[in-house]
Amino acid sequence: MVNHPRQNEINRSALRTARNLDNGTLIVLTPEATRIKSGKMEKARKETASFWHSNNQIHLFPIAVEGTEKQWPSGTLGTLKYWTGIGPIFSKARFIFGEPIRVDKLKSLVVACNDGDRHNNKQFEVDLAMRQIAILHHTYGNPFYAKGSYYDSFMENLSKLSWLFLKPEKINKNQHVSKAER
Repeated sequence: MVNHPRQNEINRSALRTARNLDNGTLIVLTPEATRIKSGKMEKARKETASFWHSNNQIHLFPIAVEGTEKQWPSGTLGTLKYWTGIGPIFSKARFIFGEPIRVDKLKSLVVACNDGDRHNNKQFEVDLAMRQIAILHHTYGNPFYAKGSYYDSFMENLSKLSWLFLKPEKINKNQHVSKAER
């Protein structure tokens, strides 16, 4: 809800609703918070972590989305193409599903790798989750979506920080495929 007059009210309501949902309920979050015109990954908003921050038993399910920027291009012409069906007919979207990540494990990585700055923990947590999506783009999809993005340099910096974080080109493709795909 960028630049919306009721942004804070709507975001607080969404958080309250998400926290009161029954266990097992799926929530779809788009951490970049807006449609991306170029299709390349952009830095996610740290506030996204608020949706899972209070519950360590939650699983995050990374999904790399490709091609939707062609289905619904930005601007008036893009909206016209979408509503007339021209965009979706000629362009296919691709959804690549990764392995679920437990929030408590993600938080333990944050503690192990972050510099102790609690202010940056939420952003680092969201960035580690988004790293999983960038890896999906690199290993199973079109690397264009992650290459040269904030998360490409984030992964490069992580690989220098710790041996725990391999560079995308060194990741075994079978490592991130769900059991249903194997």
